[in-house]
Amino acid sequence: MIKKYTELFNRSFEGLDPLDIRYIPKKYMNPVKNYNRLVKPILKAVKSKFKRGLDFGCGCVGSSIIGRLHGVEIVGLDIPYGLDDSEEGNRNRLGKSASEISDRVSVHLPIQKNLQKMGYSIIIRDTTIYPWEEFKDNEFDFVMAYFALSKEWITHKDTLSFEGEIYKKRLEQLFRITRDGGKWYVHPKNHITSVLQYKNLMNKNIKVENWG
Repeated sequence: MIKKYTELFNRSFEGLDPLDIRYIPKKYMNPVKNYNRLVKPILKAVKSKFKRGLDFGCGCVGSSIIGRLHGVEIVGLDIPYGLDDSEEGNRNRLGKSASEISDRVSVHLPIQKNLQKMGYSIIIRDTTIYPWEEFKDNEFDFVMAYFALSKEWITHKDTLSFEGEIYKKRLEQLFRITRDGGKWYVHPKNHITSVLQYKNLMNKNIKVENWG
């Protein structure tokens, strides 16, 4: 399975200028480490007999490749802006919306576009603009979120506050598109605490649990 994943993962980088991917952390460029990190919630989803999921903040979208190898369709969702992790931190710290720095293209965007050409479903949009019309109510059995679902958005050593309506509306959309009886797989554990502070927004039974 890892051999096949490595082949497809490497294809997603074909034709890219090294300058396009220079800011991606090296640990995310290693297909074996990438597979081992992403496969944990996917195996949980397979065990629960889930068939369709969303990777919120999907980055290089390895989850979509792994999911399909395991018989699960995973849609990637990410923003098109933000030069790298540190710039994302600056954006959030200054309270700017993603569209305010649209001249700064996400480091993941070239890879995501390659994966779209390979037949994977990747939605690239500003997630601070609502509603997310690309998605139907109750569309997903599960949601994956790796460092993407905290009221205190953590980027390296920065702790960034996502107070008020932005965070609330983001959760409302994710609750809306997750079906009753679905699950969220979240990393790190303290992000689960942030989500559960808004349990009152849930009008269905969704279990929020640790990534791996």
